[in-house]
Amino acid sequence: MFIQSPVFNAWPIVQAVLDTCKRGIPVTLYIGLGFNDFAEGIVPFQGGTNDNVRKRMQEELVKAGKQQYLKWHWYVAKDQNAPLRFEKQARNCHVKFLQVDGQVAIMGIFLGFFIFRILSDTRLV
Repeated sequence: MFIQSPVFNAWPIVQAVLDTCKRGIPVTLYIGLGFNDFAEGIVPFQGGTNDNVRKRMQEELVKAGKQQYLKWHWYVAKDQNAPLRFEKQARNCHVKFLQVDGQVAIMGIFLGFFIFRILSDTRLV
């Protein structure tokens, strides 16, 4: 499974990915470094910064002995050698993409809903 998104902090999606990893299914994430961090402090009901979510997910998977199934990467533009923080407003990615078993791919603003539905259906993963 492969997911790319600028922000990865919606609880249903985070939980679905954790559950998938705990079932022994590898998940690869490409997420924006610092993307939308500013809004986390002023907009209600946000799920935390991408970095905070990454840390919480890793801690939970380490406790379950399943950390090897989550591959978290910060988005790096093709012409860069390291991720650039969103605050720099340069070379950020706003793609929302999901691929499951090489067969299901979805792009668009409502990706979170589809990820949750797909990961909840154990027949797909």
